[in-house]
Amino acid sequence: MSRALVVIGSAKGSPGATTLALGLAACWPTSARRPRPLVVEADPSGGDVAARFELSDSPGLMELAAAARRAVSNRVLGECVQLLPGGVHVVVGPTGAQQAAAAVGLFAGNGAGLLRAGMGSDGSVLVDVGRLQAETSALVAAADRLLLVTRGEVDALAHAAAQVAQVAQLSMAEGRVELVLVGPSPYPVAEIRKTLGVHWVHRVPWDPRTARCLAGRAAASPRRWRTAPLVRTVTDLAWHLEALVAQNSEAAGRDLTECTATIAVPGQAVGRALEGGEVR
Repeated sequence: MSRALVVIGSAKGSPGATTLALGLAACWPTSARRPRPLVVEADPSGGDVAARFELSDSPGLMELAAAARRAVSNRVLGECVQLLPGGVHVVVGPTGAQQAAAAVGLFAGNGAGLLRAGMGSDGSVLVDVGRLQAETSALVAAADRLLLVTRGEVDALAHAAAQVAQVAQLSMAEGRVELVLVGPSPYPVAEIRKTLGVHWVHRVPWDPRTARCLAGRAAASPRRWRTAPLVRTVTDLAWHLEALVAQNSEAAGRDLTECTATIAVPGQAVGRALEGGEVR
């Protein structure tokens, strides 16, 4: 398996899992044989992408969840995908919490297998599950990597530590949980890594202006966008994840040498996608 299934979630609150998922897809290194990852919104509390980008929630996770319950063609995944104006492909989740919880509940059991079969060896999948809950535990257990997004304050890190301990019971291989620390923290990375028992801790700057661009609520010039702290950091994280994927096969390793970083560039109108690049 040369591609990766990466689950992105948080222990508590809203530290930016959806923004990180879209940012990673926009900044992912690509080549002729390595397309951008597919973003799948599987948050039981309700999705945000459809509202942010003025999309319908159909086709989306509801249709994919129904397909996951039966033996269907692998082509069904493509039928549930929508395209954001910049070029990122996404399976949007229902906005309403009741519908979202029902869809995620149906999807989680066989969803990972359906995603792997649908993507084959062509691309990775970034699954945004929002706050980690019981409904998404099967997706987390099936993931090649879990990116646990958290703030850096002591209470947020305490919740993250509890979540790391809980995830360890889901039979995930050691080292597959990576912490993404958003904003400042009074604690050094080495201390966080040791206390939480995780090998990787990635620091992401608090950059509201760029986050608003990723949410389709603001615009920035191409130069400002490419030099934004959040974009630079997320690009580094995307390369890190792609390098881990490439370790799974010699062919994937060769492909990595051909990859280039083509970063999404914001559009000119506030509230519109980052039309100059790959995704908003």
